Amino acid sequence: MGLLPTVRYFDGYLPIEDHGLIGDGTTAALVGRDGTVWWMCIPRFDSSPLFDALIDARRGSYFAITPENPVGSHQFYVPDTGVLVTEILSPSGFVSLTDALALQTGTDLTEDAEAARRQLIRSVVVLDGSIDLSVVLKLAQGTQVQKISDGFQIQSPEHSGLELHLSTSPLIDNLHAKIHLSSGERMSFALSWSGNYAHTTSNIEEVLKDTVKAWQRWIQGFRYAGPQEQIVRRSAITLKLLDHFRNGSIVAAPTSSLPEDIGGRRNWDYRYSWIRDAAFSVYALHRIGFSCEARGFLRWVLDATEGGERPRVLYDIDGNVPPREREDFGYSGYRRSVPVRWGNAAADQIPNFLLIRLSPRKSFPNRRFPFRIAFERLDTSCHIEMKDGVELPGEIGIKVVTDPFNIGQVNDSDGAFQQRPRDFDGRRSPVGNGQ
Repeated sequence: MGLLPTVRYFDGYLPIEDHGLIGDGTTAALVGRDGTVWWMCIPRFDSSPLFDALIDARRGSYFAITPENPVGSHQFYVPDTGVLVTEILSPSGFVSLTDALALQTGTDLTEDAEAARRQLIRSVVVLDGSIDLSVVLKLAQGTQVQKISDGFQIQSPEHSGLELHLSTSPLIDNLHAKIHLSSGERMSFALSWSGNYAHTTSNIEEVLKDTVKAWQRWIQGFRYAGPQEQIVRRSAITLKLLDHFRNGSIVAAPTSSLPEDIGGRRNWDYRYSWIRDAAFSVYALHRIGFSCEARGFLRWVLDATEGGERPRVLYDIDGNVPPREREDFGYSGYRRSVPVRWGNAAADQIPNFLLIRLSPRKSFPNRRFPFRIAFERLDTSCHIEMKDGVELPGEIGIKVVTDPFNIGQVNDSDGAFQQRPRDFDGRRSPVGNGQ
C-alpha cells in the first residue's frame, strides 16, 4: 500500500486542502482526510450548518469515523463521480471509507430536476488487518436525540422543520461508539433528512451504486481533447458539485468564512451565486459539452434579474436577495480567523456588467435562436455562446438593459452585446479582484 501522508492538524484544524468535496445538487459537505465531516449545511447550500467544526474545531459539530491511532491517509474519487474515498492506515489495519451525498435511482443530471435523496451515506470496509473504529457524531447544543429501533432520531434547534434520522449497520448504542472490525468486515451509516427512512442502511451499497451511475452517465457528455484532460474532467465534476440542479444557479463556494489569509478578517460567506463569476463556470462547462448547465443558468439569471427592482451582483439559490450580512462572534473561526460571517453585503453593490433581458416580442416567434451573452468587467470578460440556439419558454426577443446608473456604454459592433464599464467599487468577489 506504500507510505501514506501523515494526518496533521494546525491549531486543531486540517489544512483546507486536506478536505474532499461531495454534493447532491442541493447541498455539499467537506470530508477531511481524517474521516471527519467538518462542514455540511442542510437542506441547502445556504442553510444553517449541521456540521460546522470547520469554523470552530473546539465547539463545533462534526461526524467522525476513523480508526484509533491513524498513521496516514489519502483521498480519491471513484472515477468520474462525486463519490469520495478516504483510506486510512493504522498500526493494526487499513480501512476504506466511502462518502457520498446520495442521488435518486435513475436520475438524469442533465435535467433541471431534484436529484438528491437528502441523505449522507458513509460506508466503511476493513481492507487489511483489524481496527478499533471510533464513531463520533457531535451535534449542536440543544439538539434532541432519541434512540429508536434502527438508529437515532435527531432534532436540531437550527433545523426545526427537519427531522433527522441516523441509521447504522450494525447497530450502535450511542453517538460516541467504538467498534472492532476485522479484515473484510463492513459498517454503514445513513444520515437522512428526507422523511423516508425505511431500510436506509440495508440497501446502502445499492444507493452508492446508483449514485456512481448517475455521475458516470452525466460525464458521458464530456467533450474535450486537449492538455490535462483528466484535470479538466475532474474540474467539470467539481463545478457540477456547486450547481443547484433544479434552479440552475451555481454557488461560488459551499462554505462560509474560510479566510483569504490565515488569521485575517477577509472571511466571506460565498454560498451564493455571483452573476459574473457563475457565468465563467457555465461558459467553461458549455465549452466542454455541458450545454444543459448553460441553459439552466440562463433561465435562472433571467428570472432573478426580472424579479427585482434592479440587477444585482449576486443572488441566493432561488434568485432572491441574500440575507443581510452579519458577523457571528459565537464562532472562533478557522484557525482563529474572525469574524465568521453569514449573508453577503456585496448584494448591495452596483453591477458593472451588461444584463441581457429576454422579453415577449412578436418579431421572434420561433423559440429557438442563436445568441451570445457577454459579461465584462475591466479587463476580464466571459461569453456564453449558444451557436445552435437555446430553447426557452414563450415567444422571446432580445432587449439590452444597461446599469441604471449609466456606468458604461453598449457596443454591438462585433455582434456581441458588451458593456465598457467605467469603474468598480473594489469589494472583493470570489473570482479575480473582487468579493
